[in-house]
Amino acid sequence: MERKLEMLKIEALQVVVGIAAGLAITTVLILISLLFMSWIQNNRKKRQERFYAEWEPLLAEASLGSEQMPPLPSLRRRDYISFLLVWNRFQQNLRVESRWGLLQMATDLGMNQVAARMMKRRDETGKALAALTLGNLKDYTRWHLLQTMAERESGLCAQIAAGALAKIDPLRAAPILIPLFVERHEWPQTRVAAILGEMGSSIVSEPLVDAIRKAEEADIPRLLRYIPFIEPHAAVLLVRELLANRDNSEVIAACLIAVRYLEDHKSKDVVINLLDHPGWAVRVQAVNALGRLAGTGDVDHLSRMLSDSNWWVRYRSAQALVGLPFMDPKKLENIKEGQSDRYARDIMAQVIGEEGIGDSR
Repeated sequence: MERKLEMLKIEALQVVVGIAAGLAITTVLILISLLFMSWIQNNRKKRQERFYAEWEPLLAEASLGSEQMPPLPSLRRRDYISFLLVWNRFQQNLRVESRWGLLQMATDLGMNQVAARMMKRRDETGKALAALTLGNLKDYTRWHLLQTMAERESGLCAQIAAGALAKIDPLRAAPILIPLFVERHEWPQTRVAAILGEMGSSIVSEPLVDAIRKAEEADIPRLLRYIPFIEPHAAVLLVRELLANRDNSEVIAACLIAVRYLEDHKSKDVVINLLDHPGWAVRVQAVNALGRLAGTGDVDHLSRMLSDSNWWVRYRSAQALVGLPFMDPKKLENIKEGQSDRYARDIMAQVIGEEGIGDSR
């Protein structure tokens, strides 16, 4: 019996020793793996630093349009992505007239072919970089690839492909892209604005006006944010038309924002009428617009809005009055003291104090 117990103890000890040895070996292997991964990352970082040190001066020289460019070093396949990243960065920071040398360099290195192949991969980041490259190269031969990506892809790839089309041929791109801007609610306003700016108001004005006229009411407020890219006269006529024919509160409020931006003084009577709109959001924008358009005869309209039931309307009315170019501290104090409503006096005192004008006690 004692011998059996001894045997069991020895077997248990062997198991424990085996487990400990296994854990030790596993720990050593993990440490070796971590050290190896760290070595790979450091090696990759150093290689990238050497790459940029070699190519950035060449890209800078190409951007200056130098006629005597030194022979280009060979570009390894593993460095294609690094080259395209730095090349596109140079493109973004240069004026159009300074880009010819960079275009020639990328073409000589076959980057148009590389980017075209990358467009067909599944990697979203790679496809986005490829689309950006083809746009900066103004590669007309890849138009169909870019249009397909803009129309069928989602997210960043589609947005960058749309921007590439705008760079290659704005006139041809406008009727393709503007319907996309209507449909793609999720596209950031800043990116859409950048693409419209790339094409220019002389190209996008007419199709954008047409798109807004035909858009669903729910889409009109969003699309009216792009009023700055419509020719001023066409924009004024569009906004007047919408104010005359639409009764949706969000559309009216968006139109009033546009009236303020356009400084359309002929719409002032419409703006004054909308001070009595049942929707407070409309009244706020009417006050904002009147603040931009008001003359000395419109002070009473703004003053009466100081007693509005909505705090924001009262606050914006006070701001509009304080911001009028012909106002002075004494006139503002008289307006405040002339209010029979306590809330009207309070809001005027608050805004006068915020602006640091006179004595708001």
